[in-house]
Amino acid sequence: MENTSSEPENKNDKLNVFNIDSPIGGIQITDNGLGITSLKFLKSEVFNNGGEIPSPIAEKAIKQLDEYFNGKRKAFDLPLSIEGTNFQKTVWEELLKIPYGETLSYKDIAVRIGNPKAARAI
Repeated sequence: MENTSSEPENKNDKLNVFNIDSPIGGIQITDNGLGITSLKFLKSEVFNNGGEIPSPIAEKAIKQLDEYFNGKRKAFDLPLSIEGTNFQKTVWEELLKIPYGETLSYKDIAVRIGNPKAARAI
């Protein structure tokens, strides 16, 4: 996934929210017009978009998620709008480096970011 973690000059305060159904349940895609701000798994299987159409970023995410769930994609190429503390951003940057099919423990991530005692904070 492409990372746009630096603060954009013209940050869009409006959040676009769109829900989709997937083989693993409902997923909510939120973006700010510049990048995805969150993907959440929905507890409820019933959701309504109220006739809304997805934003261009959500459309791209929907397409790539569909390809992923159909075994045609192993990496995502989506703009991200990451907000958080410097520590959180460092962890998320490291998470983006984990290849498809590989798993790492919290301790592994802590070591990779140069802070081996931070496993519990991750």
